[in-house]
Amino acid sequence: MNWLMMVLKFIIVMLCLSYGSFSKAHTPSQSFSKWVIDNNRAEVSITVLSREITRLALDDGANVSLTLNKMLEEHLKDKISLSVGNNQCELSKTLSSEKASKGYVRLSGEFLCSESIKKFTITFSGFFDSVPSHLHYGSIKRVESNHSGLAQEASNIIELVFNDAKRLYFVNNSTEGKTVFDIFYQYTVLGVEHILAGTDHLVFLFALLLLCRNLKQVIILVSGFTLGHSITLTFAVLGWFQPDIALIEAMIGFSIVLVVFEFLQRNGRISQSLKWLSFLVIVLLVFLKLTLGSGLPVLSLVGFVLLGVSYLLLSGNDKAPWLQFSFTVTFGFIHGFGFAQVLLSLDLPSTQLGLSLFAFNLGVEIGQLIALIVAGPLLYLVVVKSSNMIRKISMQLGMVFILVMGSYWFISRSLQFL
Repeated sequence: MNWLMMVLKFIIVMLCLSYGSFSKAHTPSQSFSKWVIDNNRAEVSITVLSREITRLALDDGANVSLTLNKMLEEHLKDKISLSVGNNQCELSKTLSSEKASKGYVRLSGEFLCSESIKKFTITFSGFFDSVPSHLHYGSIKRVESNHSGLAQEASNIIELVFNDAKRLYFVNNSTEGKTVFDIFYQYTVLGVEHILAGTDHLVFLFALLLLCRNLKQVIILVSGFTLGHSITLTFAVLGWFQPDIALIEAMIGFSIVLVVFEFLQRNGRISQSLKWLSFLVIVLLVFLKLTLGSGLPVLSLVGFVLLGVSYLLLSGNDKAPWLQFSFTVTFGFIHGFGFAQVLLSLDLPSTQLGLSLFAFNLGVEIGQLIALIVAGPLLYLVVVKSSNMIRKISMQLGMVFILVMGSYWFISRSLQFL
């Protein structure tokens, strides 16, 4: 079967079969909350990407006439709670919209409890029924009022990760601060959970593995990717760069497509038809931006074209190790800003910022290593130990799957209504 026809047929089948599931469950799907506890009061601020809220419109009974802010308020009003002992805290200030960064919706509210909030239970069940893969990151900070009545920030900051299977946490928010080991362990686990839940990052890693022909190339590509995302993760968290998250997420999908194109180009399977199809996709995105005003800026889309052409021209030659390394460092820059989204949405402890950042990045590397340990041997069995027919079919199906996922992420994130 012609390679192009197989790709196109597979894309059509995937879109038909997964119209509902993709729209409800493509990853990463996440939201964030910040809690500030002072004696018997708890202020909460919840931040969600606008595109996450649009998924709620797919639920039965959803009122699609509401604005995104109102839709989120309606969805979360009975899905977040705080209790101390057996006593449910009162929502003294209902969740309402407040000013948020571009592309986000933010709600704030306040809970009032009958006693001091030290040992308490937090429940969050938003989004999970619509998107089972959703992750909610909660940051809990305690403040203490001094004799003058002024609030002073305590050193004890707790980070929680809610998922479909874990919607409730019991928290002991005592006056004792966390040890260095507690903070290190907490952010390391947070990093591991983030990379293992980030399907787009894992798909990109798998695509890199398919480009490798020996262990040396694996080390070069993975180390370049690691260096790149470590740099931009640090820069973003320190506030040196504040990228447009919508643009970064679209670029992550685009980076996956580029790696697939390099694989096809290496193996002589990329055709003029596929190149023209890719060009037409960009033209369509530009047209929709100019006519409907939705999607990424036109200059960004033009930048994608220039990046893709430059990359494929260079990758068409036999690459020296330094060139391979520089490619994956560049892709790592893009993915690093994606990793930083979690830490930027949480209150990092100012006194332990360096430790928290290092631990989170270490967790990302551990999660990445886990993924490589699982995928590496399987890829070795397919590429080295299997017959030519099995190897050929497996590689084609693998690349088609990666191409479909990368294309979907790039197009859907480019068209999101912000």
